Amino acid sequence: MAHEARSGCEVLLVAGCYEQIIFGYRVKKPEQSWNPEPDFTHHAHTASLTIVAANDQYVATGSKDETIQLYNMKKKIDQGSLLHHAGTVTCLEFYGTTHLLSGAEDGIICVWDTKKWECLKSLPAHK
Repeated sequence: MAHEARSGCEVLLVAGCYEQIIFGYRVKKPEQSWNPEPDFTHHAHTASLTIVAANDQYVATGSKDETIQLYNMKKKIDQGSLLHHAGTVTCLEFYGTTHLLSGAEDGIICVWDTKKWECLKSLPAHK
């Protein structure tokens, strides 16, 4: 899985792998060739990654270990874990800079506040 964010002539490519690691590359396009440069690597989970989402500041990864891991790309530090799901995390999406939405095999959708990293609302799936 991969996620990209564009800024002018620069693309941030974030990818996760089955070995529980996320990789970040900055890809710049000067004139004719693409030049990928490693930006960060982070051992994020205890099980394989299933989903990656990114905004201007954070990368969020979901995994079969039932956690969401946060990585601060600007500071290059582990921001912590979000523990609310009781199943593989299968969906992550940032809503601007204020919220993160997550979904998992437990049938729950969570709305997270990105300032305090707390779950504002849990929505159960329909039957």
